[in-house]
Amino acid sequence: MMTEDTLDTRKAEVTERLADLRRQRGAALLDGNAFDHAEIDQLTAELSAIEAAEAEAVRRERATSAEQGRQRRRELLAAFKIEDARRLKAVADAETAAKRLGEALAEALGAGADCVLLMQALGLKPKTALEKRDSEIRFGGRLAVALRPVTGHRQTLGHLILPPPAPSHSADWVEDEAYIWAAEVAAIENMEI
Repeated sequence: MMTEDTLDTRKAEVTERLADLRRQRGAALLDGNAFDHAEIDQLTAELSAIEAAEAEAVRRERATSAEQGRQRRRELLAAFKIEDARRLKAVADAETAAKRLGEALAEALGAGADCVLLMQALGLKPKTALEKRDSEIRFGGRLAVALRPVTGHRQTLGHLILPPPAPSHSADWVEDEAYIWAAEVAAIENMEI
């Protein structure tokens, strides 16, 4: 089996020998001498075979490269399918979580508003921080913090504009809300019935 280097070397040798023989043939013709063309014919045939071998080597290299390209595309397609399935599962999880979050926040805000009404009915004047608007602001700030894995420190998620994170007593939402409501809850618990 001939390698590319071997072909190149042999092609150079044949080309050089052919050039020499062609010069000799020309000189023989000028001098009126006979010349045996057999070696030129044999070397021309060999040169033609070398060139055919080079063309075949190029064809094989292109075929190998094309197959490697197809294999790489198959691998990329397989990786894409895996990532797309992972993406769609994450979208489904996000949708479920967002719907559940919406329901839970509505419940928390509704229960908070009911607590304020009950405090007023008990004769207490709840502080402003317990009113729905302030509660919404706190939850908005908490959502901004919760969404940082997606937004970084930006205040947007697509067209959604997030408020700056509100200062809080605790990173735990329940603990923070309990702290904010503590004085009113204690007042109610200490009321004489």
